[in-house]
Order: sequence, then structure tokens, then C-alpha cells
Amino acid sequence: MKAVIMAGGLGTRLRPLTFTRPKPVMPVANKPIICHVADLLKKTGFKKTIVTLWYGGEAITRCLKEVEGLEITFSIEEKPLGTAGGVGRIREKLTDTFLVISGDLVTDIDLASVVKLHVEKGGLATMVLTPVPDTRHYGIAELDSEQRIVKFLEKPRPEEAFSKLANAGIYVLEPEVFKYIPEGKMIDFSRDVFPQMLGRGEEIYGFIYEGYWNDVGTLDTYIKANMDALDGKVHLDLSAELRGNGLWIAKDAMIEDEVYMEPPLLIGGGAKVERGARLYSYTVIGSNTVVKRRAKLERAIVLEEAEIGEEAKIKDAVVGARCKIGDKAFLERSVLGDEASVGEGAQVAPKMVRVAPFLSIAPHSNIYSDYMAP
Repeated sequence: MKAVIMAGGLGTRLRPLTFTRPKPVMPVANKPIICHVADLLKKTGFKKTIVTLWYGGEAITRCLKEVEGLEITFSIEEKPLGTAGGVGRIREKLTDTFLVISGDLVTDIDLASVVKLHVEKGGLATMVLTPVPDTRHYGIAELDSEQRIVKFLEKPRPEEAFSKLANAGIYVLEPEVFKYIPEGKMIDFSRDVFPQMLGRGEEIYGFIYEGYWNDVGTLDTYIKANMDALDGKVHLDLSAELRGNGLWIAKDAMIEDEVYMEPPLLIGGGAKVERGARLYSYTVIGSNTVVKRRAKLERAIVLEEAEIGEEAKIKDAVVGARCKIGDKAFLERSVLGDEASVGEGAQVAPKMVRVAPFLSIAPHSNIYSDYMAP
């Protein structure tokens, strides 16, 4: 059976981080989300997958080329075709039952069980459904006693919500679904295809999944995904050695003397943490990042090749790739896009302040609101 990874979305709610990289390439526990998805497919026994691309295709293909044990081909859209339109574009390669999964999900679902249910039920489609507290951003479904979907509504208003079971972005499909997907048109599974199928009496079954699932739809859920990975709430490859209880440190990371480390935390390959630095729980240090002397990081996610200055303090914040944080700077509840810089002694706090990529914050200045343009 072949798998299709849908990876064409913009990820606008994760800006400023997704101004410079597509959402599927955002690292969770120092590894791109889409690579975690590829790991899940390999674990299930898939040998071949096709990735549908639009925005940020080059970055996605570059990171997936490092995945071993999975034959990956790419379908690059000249214009956005939507979730179903992108899959429909490769219909000639999908002549048997196939699986479709979003490339921006963090989950450790047993995909084999989903396929098993699909085969047992014999429907045209099987949709994974997961309970969510707020249904406004998802399609929702109602099942009968045979697990058949009898009602489906995309992104309901609160007063319209008849179910808490949300479309999880994972489907097992038969090739016959392509008669509902016109070629070359922008079309979506949830908004267009599934409602049409139900309207014509096609059988769509629901697989209810109550395990870990995070669609990384916001900056807060992005931070939570990293914390959950460190907590072991979702089983992901952390690409590091476990040294003591909850201390994940890559083999080639350099930790100088007198560094305080409070688990759980993760330090990536080639990173350097200098003497006297203090790393508190739920901190993730990206590859080749430098944390200088006496810096203090708490619940901080620092992406690759960043530099954290001496005595800088970062709390509940995300620091983009190749950012430079000056000595004694202070960041709290803030998100810096790639290659932004914060001058010596500057403060960026205390709510979810977003700083655009490549922008510079002057030394000793105070930033209390979004800084998205010079």
C-alpha cells in the first residue's frame, strides 16, 4: 500500500516562524514534523510514499532526502490545489487502496489499525476522528452503531456543533474517490469531497482515536508538542542519548563544567552550552546553537544555529534559527522569526510577542507588542 503525505499548506497561524519555512519543516524535538510523519509510516511498514507540495517545497524535499528506509517521490503543484486536489493530481499512481496523512501532524497513532478497520468495513473511505474541546477549526462527524459516518460538517459555529469528534487529517481511501475530485481544480477533502460522498450515499467509516494528536495549529500548540515529546506523552525519535532521567543530549553536543540542567530537556547535535549556564525543564536546544556563560533558559525552544548571549534570560519563548540574543537580554512569552536579533539588555515581554525574521531589536529597548516590520 502506498501513502500520500499532504504538505502544501501555509501554516499562517505559526507566523513569524513560517515566514521562512513551511509548517511541515518546523522542528518538534529538533526534528522536522514531516520527518516524524515519515518515521510513523516506516514504523507501520509503508515502503513508498508520495509527498504533495506547494509552499516551501524545496525545504521539504531537502529535509526528506535524509530519511532512510522509505522511497519518497514528490508532486509539486504549480498553484495550490487544496488537500484533495493535490492528491487527485497523482491519481494515476494510486490504483489500489492508499493512505493519506497530513504532513504537519504530531501523533503516534497505530496506522495499521486504521488500515485494518478500513479493510474490514469495506467502505470507500475511512477517516480518523479524534475528540477535541473546540471544534471551530475542524470538520466534525457523527457515527452510527456500525462506525459509519452519517453526518459531517466542516468548521461549525459553536451552536452548530453536534459532535466533538474532529477530522484528524488521516484517511484510508479507495481509488474510486477520484470521481469526486475533478482534475486541476482546487478542492478540499473536508469541505468538498466528503460531503459530496455522503450526499450520494457512499460509505465513509470513522476510526475513533483517543491517543496523542496535535495538529500544531498555533504557537501555543507548537510549544506544547515539544513539551509533550520531552514528557513522553507522544513517542518520537529525539535523535539524542538519554543521560539520566529525562536528559536527552546528542553525542556531539558540548556541555562545559558547572552547567545546571533540570530534566526534561533536549540538547541537539553540535550545540555548545558554556560554563555556568542554567537550563531548566522543557528546554530544547537546536543543533549547532551556542548558549553562552550564565545564560538562563526555562521552557525555551531554541532552533538551530542560534546564539544566546551571556547572562541572557529566556522563558516560555521560541527563538528562531540563527537568531542572536545579546548579553543580558530578556525574552518571555515571545516568538522570534529566523535570523532576528535582540540587542544587549533589551527586553521582549510579557505576552506572546512576535518578532518577524531578520529584524533587529536595539540594545536596551523594551518591546511589549508585535514587531513585524522595521
